[in-house]
Amino acid sequence: MKKLLLLMALFFPFSALAQTDNEVPASALYAFETATGMKVGAAFGTLHGGAEDDELLSVTSPVSPRVEIHEMKEVDGIMQMRRVESMPIVKNKDNLLAPNGYHLMFMNLAAPFQKGKDIPVTLVFKKAGAKTMTIPVMSRKVK
Repeated sequence: MKKLLLLMALFFPFSALAQTDNEVPASALYAFETATGMKVGAAFGTLHGGAEDDELLSVTSPVSPRVEIHEMKEVDGIMQMRRVESMPIVKNKDNLLAPNGYHLMFMNLAAPFQKGKDIPVTLVFKKAGAKTMTIPVMSRKVK
């Protein structure tokens, strides 16, 4: 047992060094359930910047034939939602996917998002590459 603990103590510091500088882990990603018949859904959360600036280039998911990166912003006093080609990921910062900023839009859903289900996605970054994960679906109801 002592040998195992010693090996673990020696291994873990080196495994942390082996991580790439451009890791972009996602945290607290979520989507809200959608109503029956809705053909669009959205996902939000946080993308943690690594040691270098990066860029979210695209997103794919088997639940939607097209996932777009959108941005909400005010233009001449009016809030507008527009598809953007990419999302900048600032190094060493939490980069938010939020209803009033950048977010992911799932277009032409085959079925509504259901509370308690997970949405599989692959996010593609310019430097960090492809990252596959799941996004849990939450209820919109306030308790």
